[in-house]
Amino acid sequence: MDNSLSAFPGSGLNQVIEKCHLWQIAILGALAGGIAALLLGFSPDWDLFNYHLYNPHALIQGRLTTDIAPAQIQGFLNPLFHIPFYYIFVHFGPAALVFFAGALQGLQWVLLGLLLMRILPSQQIPQWMAWTVAAFGMFGPIFIYELGSTQGDTIVSALVLASLLLILPGQQDSGNHDAHARAWLAGLLGGLAVALKLTMALYVIGLFVALLVCRPFKAPLASAWRFGAACAGGFLLGGIAWFGWLWLNFHNPLFPYFNQLFESDWASTVSFRDRRFLPGNALEWMVYPLAWLLEDYKVWEFRFRDVRPLLLYPLMFLVPLLAWRKTGREAPALRMLLVFLAFSYLLWLPLFSIYRYLSVLEMLAPLALFTVIAWLGASRRTAMGGLALLIASQLMVGYKRADVIPDLNINQATALQDLPSNSMLIVSGYEPLSFAALWLSDDIPMIRIRSNFMRPDRGLLDPEIGGDRLSRLALKRISGHDGPLFLLQSPSEGAKPFLEADLRLMGLTPEAAMQCMPVFTHTRLQQQLPLELCPLNDPAPGFPGD
Repeated sequence: MDNSLSAFPGSGLNQVIEKCHLWQIAILGALAGGIAALLLGFSPDWDLFNYHLYNPHALIQGRLTTDIAPAQIQGFLNPLFHIPFYYIFVHFGPAALVFFAGALQGLQWVLLGLLLMRILPSQQIPQWMAWTVAAFGMFGPIFIYELGSTQGDTIVSALVLASLLLILPGQQDSGNHDAHARAWLAGLLGGLAVALKLTMALYVIGLFVALLVCRPFKAPLASAWRFGAACAGGFLLGGIAWFGWLWLNFHNPLFPYFNQLFESDWASTVSFRDRRFLPGNALEWMVYPLAWLLEDYKVWEFRFRDVRPLLLYPLMFLVPLLAWRKTGREAPALRMLLVFLAFSYLLWLPLFSIYRYLSVLEMLAPLALFTVIAWLGASRRTAMGGLALLIASQLMVGYKRADVIPDLNINQATALQDLPSNSMLIVSGYEPLSFAALWLSDDIPMIRIRSNFMRPDRGLLDPEIGGDRLSRLALKRISGHDGPLFLLQSPSEGAKPFLEADLRLMGLTPEAAMQCMPVFTHTRLQQQLPLELCPLNDPAPGFPGD
């Protein structure tokens, strides 16, 4: 069997690709990602409405102490990552934001291609095939759902992929003179990824374990120590200011998460970990990828389908175990990749079990599957078979996108802009409404009295059990306010059973909340985002619409 490059079809295309530089491929990937995102449209999701726009807005406009938890528990996450997206949305509009985010995501084609070239076994494949396989890493349900969005799972992932690339052993490595430098840089990128998005910690821990177990460098302990120290440095670089502010104000640098450890009296002493998607029985703990393939909404709020994680699941455990020495001799990078994926998955399972946090695994799954097949067969036929498998599995991918809302931009007129300057805006419930602060005067506070981590019936009626100083602070701020008060709500929560009780606890009159007006003057936008502004107690003089 002829395994040379010329034996593969597409040799002419391969010659063209070989003449391209990495920066040209990077530009092509960025353009493809940006254009594809624009074609899919601006699809703001729950997180963007809840905190992606609000968090940087509050930091920049000085609302951190003016408001009380309008973005719920997510409002205390590090805003650093979302600052550039916020600026683009405000100054250039949603289309520019979509293109920028899609371009960042498309850039990762280069990282995936370089990773594949590093993990491939000794036999070679033409570059057109390598870049084609790498592209499959960007066609999973998580990546497509988040393309052009500000979620970050498929953007911060670039730091993890770059860190993995730095510590993977290469077949061309002639020595370890630069091993320490690579470990330092890999750790710095990994720590920065965690500072920007805490859920990336599972991959950084997976990298650390793979570094120790697979020993890619001659001095594994020294390299692991440098990697860990650099992780700490990167984490502090990206988050010291924000985490320090949380500590000074709430006595918990990760407030309110892990509050069972820090015991801040500003929130309940629990972890606030989302347990909705954890496995329900012993069988699911063992074969969860099969469970979520067979049952919708098992690990995500949306319906999706992707068989590649299920195909990868046994391989990332069995291949290293059954062929430890063989992979070490012939494909050490493949072994390290599979160990990294396996440990990351094992951390993800009990900590989150939220599918979109598996973004890095999803992106690497096609590469790992193809490489295992190519390594087992070591022939042109098996390489083509691996490519055929990726094509067939891609046809089975199902995904969902959030609704397209092209009219949402900072120039839209709203009733919020006409509120008297001495007003206060009240929010109760679990809907993501904090993005409305972008149209609110910065001297008008936005106070949430109920959220996904605050309950006034606990924090006010039984403070010793609730441990919720935020609810008591909200009551103090509301009762001491002299100006008009308004309720911001969505009609879907207008009849929520707890609204009347929450308002009464805060000394407000719920009956007046029925006198509501639409927030957006743009008809189609108001239909897509049906927000209402309701006066509380007696309608304030000069209330919009009087």
